[in-house]
Amino acid sequence: QQVSFYCGTGWRASETFMYARAMGWKNVSVYDGGWYEWSSDPKNPVATGERGPDSSK
Repeated sequence: QQVSFYCGTGWRASETFMYARAMGWKNVSVYDGGWYEWSSDPKNPVATGERGPDSSK
């Protein structure tokens, strides 16, 4: 399974990527530009509206 990390600008995701690789995860990647880059391109989809249930519980 592929896991991709992202954050606002990419630097925190890069740190998480390094931790995952150090733990032996093989199929990991980083979206370098982060949310800032993604959301600045009007062609990219962005979900808006009410927040869904918290899935981290």
